[in-house]
Order: sequence, then structure tokens, then C-alpha cells
Amino acid sequence: TTADHTIRITFNPSLSQYTLTTTVQGSGRITKNPHSYFYNSGTIVSLTAVPDSGHRFDHWEGNAAGTQANTAVTVTDEMSVSAVFVPKDEPGIYVRPAGLEIYEDSEDRSRAFYAQNVASTEAADDKGKGLVIPHTVVKYWRTHKPRLSYSRADLTKSEDWSVNDSPVKNQGSCGSCWAFAAAALIENLGNKDDLAEQVLVSCISESNGCSGGWYGYALDHIHNKGLPPEDCYPYIAQNGNCGTQCSSPSFVVKVEEHDTYGRWGVPDQDTVSNLKYLLQTGPVLVSMRVPTDGTFNKYQDGIYDYDGGAVPENRGHAVLAVGYDDDGQYFKVKNSWGPWWGEGGYFRIAYNDVTDHVQFGGYACTASGAYTAEEGDEDTLAFTIENTGVAALSVLLSCDKTWLTYAPQTTFFVYPGEQEEVSVSVSDWSKVAKPEETATISVSSNDPDNPLVIVTVRAVPKTETTGHGVVSGQVITNVAGHPVNVAGATVTIQGRSAVSDAAGKYTIVNVPDGTHEVRFESDHLGSVTKSVTVIQGQISIMPAVSLSCPSQSVVINMQDTNGDNKIGLEEAIRALQIAAGIIE
Repeated sequence: TTADHTIRITFNPSLSQYTLTTTVQGSGRITKNPHSYFYNSGTIVSLTAVPDSGHRFDHWEGNAAGTQANTAVTVTDEMSVSAVFVPKDEPGIYVRPAGLEIYEDSEDRSRAFYAQNVASTEAADDKGKGLVIPHTVVKYWRTHKPRLSYSRADLTKSEDWSVNDSPVKNQGSCGSCWAFAAAALIENLGNKDDLAEQVLVSCISESNGCSGGWYGYALDHIHNKGLPPEDCYPYIAQNGNCGTQCSSPSFVVKVEEHDTYGRWGVPDQDTVSNLKYLLQTGPVLVSMRVPTDGTFNKYQDGIYDYDGGAVPENRGHAVLAVGYDDDGQYFKVKNSWGPWWGEGGYFRIAYNDVTDHVQFGGYACTASGAYTAEEGDEDTLAFTIENTGVAALSVLLSCDKTWLTYAPQTTFFVYPGEQEEVSVSVSDWSKVAKPEETATISVSSNDPDNPLVIVTVRAVPKTETTGHGVVSGQVITNVAGHPVNVAGATVTIQGRSAVSDAAGKYTIVNVPDGTHEVRFESDHLGSVTKSVTVIQGQISIMPAVSLSCPSQSVVINMQDTNGDNKIGLEEAIRALQIAAGIIE
């Protein structure tokens, strides 16, 4: 039979899932709610654009639109959304160093110290990792563009500033390339053969010595304090101690103008031309990354052209670009690995290595106006205020101590990308509390994120060295075989003097502990120099011993005769024997 049949079919299609990709342009981030990688079709996702400090949200791109920081999208397919952030039209303040130390005593070293040292990134035995670019510098160049104006048609086909170079040096197993490169630049500009890199390694607290540093800070130091000759602090390939440098160098070299942040950041397609432009007027400090495959370390000659893989960020190296050649498509560079490395200590590197993993030519710094000066006053220092924003920075300084002076003292402006130096000195040391006192300089500005910055100034007055030793005695000479007291003889120890009386006797008090030179001077004796060891509580006696001319002799008693670093019974008995004339 024929019958009608009804067939009922139920169909449940599976739900489709899609991805929603988010990216940012500029400095900021995007939050998603709900947060997931896959979304079912039809899901509504709320998006919020969160800018970093100093930036603002501008607009959405992709599958979202508008200028409001909060928006929503309905997921119906594979989708992507981008948030665009731009720097605020605001100033940004950066003050360095965070503190200063000023010493009244010229033999102490006034210096700057910093709130944060750059992190160490280098093993002591790996000199190919000594350049550490500060985070503030890296961050600055993420939002700023190079400000250079030139015509490529005006660039020469080649330049070579190595004719003014000092001899190539060797940094050894210390990550001090940043200091050597900076010193090499100043030696080239100032026609000096040998300046003290160790001063930069030991005295710039913002860097970490052999563990890496930034040549921009080295230029700061040279601009403010100057760089003395090598013999002031010979290189030791270790961190060393700033106080070891000589207190009165024969000269220092300073520069009138210099870069701290550099002329650009990570190199790009314009860097070859930009670097050639800077090389029209002199050498340039640049960064590079040293490949881990050993090809650069083993370089001997020719044009180095790296063709390997990625190079770790912590392989930063500082060098001095001294020239270029368009025909050969290379830059000429001075290294600090000794004259036996490469081409007499130099290397040539291909233009190609500017935009590959070596990143040659990044963070270029220059200096100009090198001059020789006498060492500046040690009780005058400076700190720098920089504007890292995009609007004019208004600054006013104030201080909580009357003994400290600074300049400028009225409101001043720092424009984007520029900096202002604030000089600091002690105007009246008599008002500084002993043994030391700290003043606070308040830096007030119109930076909305950082309206108040504090700089501390620690002042250490000179204290008179007060010893405990007493050196006394009698000056006698022989005349026709008879002892004669010498009156009016000047006896000097450690800058302290006494004049012998009619009996030839003298006493000098407050002589510091230690072994000192003793000088006897008179018209009759001429000048006689001996030595004495003074220990706390010591009493030294000058016995009646002949001082004949020209062969004169002086004996200072109560010295540490047995070398046990104290005055004991043995020394006391000996002093009595000498005083009694039993022994000499």
C-alpha cells in the first residue's frame, strides 16, 4: 500500500570559534573582557586602552574604531584590533645624578652619586659586553625621532679622522669599552695621546665600572670635571677606587658640547647616511652588538660583514667610528682590544651591518670644543635636568640650607630634547655642621607625572688632622770638638713647625701616627732630613748628639724600635739610655 510518511530531522550545528588579536602602536597596553584566546561567534568583548606614563590613547584601528579608550567588538570572524598611543603634549623631567657630595678638603674628591646604578650585564672576563645603554635612553628613543637636517648630496664620498687618533689601547678583561671609546674621542679632539680611562671606570657611579657603562655618562664627567692624563691614575683593568687618582693633575681636558642621550637610538635604514653626516665634522661614539660566533673577536683584516643569526642584547660594545668609504661600502672604526687585534687595532665594517643583527651605529654620541684646563674647584659640582617630553618644561629650584648656593635661581625653561646644567657649590663652609651636613634641593616642574624631584647634597667640611704624638728634642752641633746648642733652627713634621730655643730645644705636638719626614733647617746647619715613626702616646727625645757640617746627623728617639707597632718597655728603656748618654 501507499502511505504518506513524515520524517523529522533535528540538526544542531556546532558553534564556530574565532580569535581576536590585539596589538599596540606606541607605549601602552590593551585589556580584554572576557579575556580569552578563542571566542564563540557572537561574543561581545569589551576592550580598554591603557597608556603608559607620559602617553595618551589616540584611536583604534582594525576591527574597532573611535577615539574613546573603552570600546567593544562582536566577534563574528577572525578579527584584529590595534590601539594607537602617542606621547602626551606634556613635558617630561629627568634629573641626574640624584645626589652630590662636596668636600672642602682639596685632597678629598667631590663626586656625584646616583639613585640607581645600571644593572650589571657582563662577566669580568668578557670584554665584548661592556656597553650598557640606560633604560631612560632606550625609552627616550622609542618616542623621539632624530633631529638632523642635511642634504645627502652634500656628503663626501669618504672621511678618515684616524690621522688625529691616539695610539690604540687595550682594555683587557674589563668591560670598560665605554670608557675607552669616550677617552679615545677626547684624545682625538684634543690632540692628547694618553688620558686616564681608569678615572672614568672608577669615578662614574652611574655606571658599573668593569661590569659595563654608558659613554654618554663618561662625556658628562669629562664636560663637568675633565679627564686627567694617564699618569694621574694608570689603568688597572679593575673597578678601582676614585680616591686613588692624583689630587692635582698637571691638566684636565674638558669639552664644551656633548651628547648624553645620543643622536638616535636603534639604527634603521637612515642610520648609514646619518652617521656619515656626523662624520663630516669628527669621530662619533657608536654602539654595536658583538656576535657570539667568534667571527668579530677573531677578525684580522678586510671588511667585516656579519651574516649570522640573532645577537643577544647583552652583547653591547662601544667603539669610535673614525671614517667611512662609499666605494668600499664600509665604516672605519677604532677598537680598544690592543694594536695586535684587527688592522692595527682598527676594523672596517660593512654598511650592511647597520641594519642587521649587529646593529652597528646605534645610539651615536658626539662631542666638540675640547680644551685643556686647570682642574676646577673641587667644591663645585653640577646636576643636569633634561626634558624627555614634547612640551616646554618649566623648572624652579629651592634649597633648605643657607650655606648652599646654586644657579640658576629663577624659573627657567628646558625645551624638548634639551638639557640644563645646575651648578652647586658651598658658599659658606663655616655654616656647615661638622662632621658633615646634607642639604636638599627641590626641583619643582610642570611635569604632571613627576612634579617634584629631590637632589641631595652632602657637604663635608675640612677637619684639622689632630694627632696624639709629641715629638721633642734638642738640636746640637760640634764647634771645635765641643757641643753647642743651636738656637733658631726650624723643625718641621707633617706641616707642623717649631723653632728651637736658646738651649736648642723644641717640641711639636699633635703629630699624626705614622712614619714622617723630619726637616731641620738653620743658617748654621743648612737643611737636614730624617724620619720618625710616631705612635699614639709616643714621646721622642733628641739627644745631645753632634751635628757636624757638612756631615750632620740627627737621632729621633722613642721610635717603634722592635716593629711591634706599639711603645713598650723596650722602647722606654732605650729612651732613658739615650737621654742619659749611655747609648746613641
